[in-house]
Amino acid sequence: MSDVPAAQRDALYDWLKQLKTLATQGDAPSRAMLADTEMVRLIDTIKAVLGEHEPNDDGLCPSCSTRAQRRGYRCAVWATVHNHLLAIDPSAPDVPRGRHALSSHGRGLVPW
Repeated sequence: MSDVPAAQRDALYDWLKQLKTLATQGDAPSRAMLADTEMVRLIDTIKAVLGEHEPNDDGLCPSCSTRAQRRGYRCAVWATVHNHLLAIDPSAPDVPRGRHALSSHGRGLVPW
């Protein structure tokens, strides 16, 4: 995120903090509003980020791979999202990598 200005980064973290506070401490109408509006935006954002890290025809992440270091599918972005949303313990070590790693636990890829 070094190319993101500090003000933008801070604004985004502040917004996420506000959402978390509403989700964990807000009243029922506030939480319902989050489900109706912000949840959809967050889902679309995650899908967009994952889309930028979909493997190319060579099975490499086009965003993370460089000539010097080829990052195969699943790159760190996919692994992080998976661990935080689907893994039982997000602090656990990374799940197995490779083309079929996601389907090894029965969840598979979600077709958007």
